[in-house]
Amino acid sequence: MERMENGDFDLLRVRMEKRFRRAEIENGTDENREQIPGMGFSVSLPPNLVRAGEEAAEVFWSRKRPPVIFLTQERTAGLTFQPLHEELDAGVLTSSRERIKRITEQIDERTVLYDTGEEGRAVWFDYKSFAGKEAVYNMTFLFHAGQRKILGTFFCAFGAYDKWKPAVLGMMDSIKTQEEEG
Repeated sequence: MERMENGDFDLLRVRMEKRFRRAEIENGTDENREQIPGMGFSVSLPPNLVRAGEEAAEVFWSRKRPPVIFLTQERTAGLTFQPLHEELDAGVLTSSRERIKRITEQIDERTVLYDTGEEGRAVWFDYKSFAGKEAVYNMTFLFHAGQRKILGTFFCAFGAYDKWKPAVLGMMDSIKTQEEEG
């Protein structure tokens, strides 16, 4: 039997949790559909994410925080939306995603990139980052809403990623533009 290293244990733990633990995060429904003001779309959110008010300053210290923030009551997971100010082009979502991935990877050498994909109208990538010594799971996604390109980000404690990832992918699939809703 081979001796396990710390990194091997982390990987084994994540795989075992994924295999034996059921997802506990409910997918959003039309009852939980949120109109995102000023951005031209709506989305069905998991019910435990609620729009943040002043408490957002406790999580996002920068004055330039995203204009739309949803957090869990415990503030252990969150979702943000903000418009990107760049030229729109039909095929530009994937190139924008790749550019954002490169920037993300350069911010902290400990960042670990995982998957990329498309869900509904969005393109996305996920990765592990760190807040101090704590690992954080992140998913960044982009989509068009009218003439705007929207950047969305999701974060949670790394140990909870397997609960949240399916719900966030389902949320991406629920995005509807104002044009689609009529």
